[in-house]
Amino acid sequence: MRTESDHDRNDESDIWGRIQSAAKALPQVRILHFIQKLNDAIQLYRHLHDLYGLYGKPRFAAGIDTDLSEYRMFLRSDLPEEDYRQANIQFKKEWKKQTLERIAKYEYQILNQGLVLMCTILDAFLDSTYCSVISANEMALQVELSSYSQGGNKDLENCTRDEQIASLTKKFSWRGIDKKIAAFERCGLDGTKIFSFWGSSEEIQKKFHSWGQSRLEDLYSQRHDVVHRDELPIRQIDELVDIYDYFCQLVIYVGYESSCNMKTATDLGVLFASQSLYKQERKRDGEGA
Repeated sequence: MRTESDHDRNDESDIWGRIQSAAKALPQVRILHFIQKLNDAIQLYRHLHDLYGLYGKPRFAAGIDTDLSEYRMFLRSDLPEEDYRQANIQFKKEWKKQTLERIAKYEYQILNQGLVLMCTILDAFLDSTYCSVISANEMALQVELSSYSQGGNKDLENCTRDEQIASLTKKFSWRGIDKKIAAFERCGLDGTKIFSFWGSSEEIQKKFHSWGQSRLEDLYSQRHDVVHRDELPIRQIDELVDIYDYFCQLVIYVGYESSCNMKTATDLGVLFASQSLYKQERKRDGEGA
């Protein structure tokens, strides 16, 4: 049998559900969502780094001693057995040497994969925010369509608005970080304010005073070197923590400038507005009862 309190809880759940459904339909900059993602990344890689320090360099039996037996199908069928034996000895020796060299660098691999993941998360945030900006602001959309058509591109002229936004966002996601910042500035965001961190603590402002956009571009260049050149530029966990702090500030200020200049909703603003609307709905239902 349902009680009155059960009825009240169901009403509350229904009101909150309707508000949240409406909120999710709004184009919005997801500040909290991506800061949580960055936090997940730094916690994961700090944990892996701590485990590496705790247990020392790992020793794996599997994978170190490997021979050519599984790959013999790729060799000439008429290869003399003695030639195969000598080739196998050399292969095993070189394989073990290279594997042990890679294991010795695992600490740096951990740190640099952390850089790769955090750059990927920041990219996802910028892509999502760009989509929200041109969805919520018609002037920004027209500016971007005009910029795109200046290169002689006419393929979006007969597309629907939704198709234009989807296409522009996809093209935005392919750009380098410098081109992404330039696109935001075309849309009306102040790049100087984005990198000033003007509302943060004095410690944060002092810490990142000299970083700016050039440092962001350097970090993305390092990410490219990690992925494509097997370089390992990040050597200390403190470096990765600084990058995490820097990226969190960028998420906050890109989100803030988007909401102020582009009139784009943020998940923070929607959260506060939802709470206020919920109270109003509860009060209105109470008065009507």
